Amino acid sequence: MLTQYRQFAEAAENENISQSSLSKQIKALEDEVGTKLFKRTSKGVELTQAGKEFYTFAETSLDAKRNMMLNISAQMEAQSKTTTVGIMPVMTSYGIAELLSDFRKEYPQFNLRVMEKNTREIVRMLAGNALNMALIGTKLADLDKYHEYSLEKDPIILAIAEDHPLAQYEILDLKQLEDEPFIQLENSIGINRIVVDGCKEAGFAPNIAYTCNVVPSALSMVKEGLGVLLFTSKGINVFDTSGIKLLRLRDQLFGDLVLVTSKEYEPNRADVAFREFTLNWYHVKNRVHGKSG
Repeated sequence: MLTQYRQFAEAAENENISQSSLSKQIKALEDEVGTKLFKRTSKGVELTQAGKEFYTFAETSLDAKRNMMLNISAQMEAQSKTTTVGIMPVMTSYGIAELLSDFRKEYPQFNLRVMEKNTREIVRMLAGNALNMALIGTKLADLDKYHEYSLEKDPIILAIAEDHPLAQYEILDLKQLEDEPFIQLENSIGINRIVVDGCKEAGFAPNIAYTCNVVPSALSMVKEGLGVLLFTSKGINVFDTSGIKLLRLRDQLFGDLVLVTSKEYEPNRADVAFREFTLNWYHVKNRVHGKSG
């Protein structure tokens, strides 16, 4: 301001400070730089050569700071409008595509990023805040770290080869599988736990004979008579089950479709909108179809 008015009195008045305070600020700045920045002339106060260089540097620095703050503000605004959701591949059988489409129509101002991963990867990404939230097939059961919202229950059914002796039944007790080799999906953490716990409650520990990474591989092994697979009804029915008999369990084990958010992550506007929209969307859907979430 002193460079503009060229008079201490006018510059001080414009800044609403006393002339002595302005003089002290200039003196402190010159002491810090180590040289005179202003000189008095008959026309008023002018910049010295060092002052001109310092002025150019200060203007450039202020412009850079303003640009940096604008960029940071723009990034923060973009982040507040973006939510990143993890889903498992079999989630499409739970109406996820329709949910995502409806959300985009309802909230076009928000950016929705969807990442399809297996459960283990989703858990890892949630822990590292690489995901804002996730839709997975069963609860993580770590309530110290996560908020979990149950959206829909899905009965666990038995997949067995059509020529297997037990295929003659329509419904089975878990106890009837005591001597059967089990096929397990490595990444289906929650369902595996439900199956193991259910078998233990029925009085036996399941014989996990084979472990697969994906459902189609597990079903191929079932078809060849290598073992039985317990999995959620909707999770199985999106795949080819020719040569396989699907049986209900009298024990009624259920998987959960769950919306998971981390307690350590502070949700932004898009996160809150997606969470509330999802909870309401499944509540309405389940009410219409007579289901309980």
